[in-house]
Amino acid sequence: MLGRPGLLVAAVVGLFFVGLAKTAFHNRGLISFGWRGFEGVGRTVNEVTPRDGLLYAREAVYFTARRLPPAGLEHADAQKLRLPPALAASLHVVPAPQVDEWLAARRFDTVVLHPKDDRIERLGLSRLYAKRKEAHKLYIFWDKIAPSPVSR
Repeated sequence: MLGRPGLLVAAVVGLFFVGLAKTAFHNRGLISFGWRGFEGVGRTVNEVTPRDGLLYAREAVYFTARRLPPAGLEHADAQKLRLPPALAASLHVVPAPQVDEWLAARRFDTVVLHPKDDRIERLGLSRLYAKRKEAHKLYIFWDKIAPSPVSR
């Protein structure tokens, strides 16, 4: 018969499996996308991005393209942190609003986003990049359009 320690262990293991199932459910699209999908995106990224060009993408795309993410973008979840600017800089974390500014300013040579990412419309990426390709359920934007001169 299980005593109190046994019940505690069973409860902890149960919570672990509930968390694992929840994570799998939320990432089901990523799981079904599969490694081959990311390899295909990585190949396309390498075809359209200069070797020293800046890329904005998910971690798996950086890995399959054999590219390093820009400093501060090594982990996408770090962008969710709301840190004071000095602390974020000391930890090499780029907050999401700053990433949006970089996207709007055409800082990246190539951008890879999910088609449902609201930044595509909100930041007007189709107006910032001349070319877009759908590859394995992701949009790849490249060939930056030069900003129009400000008239005075």
